[in-house]
Formats: sequence, C-alpha cells, structure tokens
Amino acid sequence: MQSQPILFTFDVAGPCTPIRLRKVVRKRRDYSTEQIRQIASYIFYPVLQAVPEIEDLTGFQKRNAALAKAAAQTANDQMLELCNLMGILFLTMARPNDLATAKFEHFDFEKLVWHKHNTKGIKLSRAPYEYTYRTVPIHSRVAEMVRAQRSRWPESDLVFPSHTDPAKPRDNFRKGLARFKALPDVPDYFQLYDLKRIAISLMLAGQGVSHEAISHYVDHKGNLETTMNYDLGLV
Repeated sequence: MQSQPILFTFDVAGPCTPIRLRKVVRKRRDYSTEQIRQIASYIFYPVLQAVPEIEDLTGFQKRNAALAKAAAQTANDQMLELCNLMGILFLTMARPNDLATAKFEHFDFEKLVWHKHNTKGIKLSRAPYEYTYRTVPIHSRVAEMVRAQRSRWPESDLVFPSHTDPAKPRDNFRKGLARFKALPDVPDYFQLYDLKRIAISLMLAGQGVSHEAISHYVDHKGNLETTMNYDLGLV
C-alpha cells in the first residue's frame, strides 16, 4: 500500500508584500500679525551681541576677553549676512534657491531690477534668440543689502558665497538661523521659506494686489490655486 504524499503550502505573499509608506501631512505653519511684525523687526534691525573690550585687561582675563570678542564678532557677521538674505527674501518674495546662484551682475541698481536666472515655476526657453532670465523690480532696501554683500565679498561673483570657497554658493545658514530662532517671540518652527509665504499673504490681504499679478511675480506658472495657498488669512 502506497502512502499518500503530504503537501506543504507556504504563504509567501504576506512577508513579501511591499509596505506602502504612510503619507505624512505637514502641519501648516501659521503666524500671527504680532509674530510677523517681530520677525520683520529682527530682520531689518538685527540684534547683535555685545563685543567685550580688552584694552584694560591683562593675563588670562585679556586672553578670555579676546576669545569672547572674536566669537561675538563672528556671530554678528553671521547674523548680519543672514538678515541680508532674509531681507531680500522678504522684500522680493523669492525662494531661498533663487538666491543660491544669484550673482552681483544680475542686479541693476540704477533701474532697481533683478534679472533672476534661477527660476522654478516658469521654464525659460533655451533658444538663443529669446530671454534667458526673468526681470522683476526690487525695493531700494534690497539694493542696499546686495551692496552690503558686495562690500563683504568684493572678490566673489555670488551674492552669498561659501566661506571656504567663494566660487561656490553658500550651502546653509544653520548657526545664524539657530541664533535667530532663539530670539524672543520667534517660533521654533520658523523656516526661511516662510518669508515667501508671509510676504505673499501680506500682499494678498493687506495691499489688495490681484492674485494674477502676484502669481506671475513670484513665479507660480500662473497657478492661482498655488498662490492662494500662501494666504495666511491676515487682515
């Protein structure tokens, strides 16, 4: 008598089924009118650290004061440069990436315009007979900030170059941004990109500028729904 074969079945579909990543919905970062007013105040009137005097000191006290003075000057330089960056972002409603490759030659101080070469929303034509940049008007305060960067980096072509290699763009403002977020009434969730959202919201709600004009100015491909998402509901 022959024995019946025993069949084993394995369910390999379970452990091998790919797991779909859960979609994470980021919380909307809203700002009150008072927070916006305080952030703008810090940007256009930077809070700097006190630099200690070392003239009347001797010995270890002089050495420690000299180290503290150097650290304070470095921190102040970082804060001033960060405020120049944030001021330009605030007044032009530009993206942080727009300034990453911005050069001094892109700014015309007489006509007060910025020839933006790095755009995201509106794709520029590669044809040699057409324009290779978008020109947007700038505030005179923006021109002052760009001139301040020129005084800081006279040998660089980039407005915000890397400290180690002026030929490369600045990769981050981590230390300066951490000091800025530590200031009173600045939310912990503050990000550089929020300056674009705040500025657009102020233009939408406060100045009554048409959504079409803002959408074109901020390079949103004419998508009004995208532009409306930037409205914080300010009055």
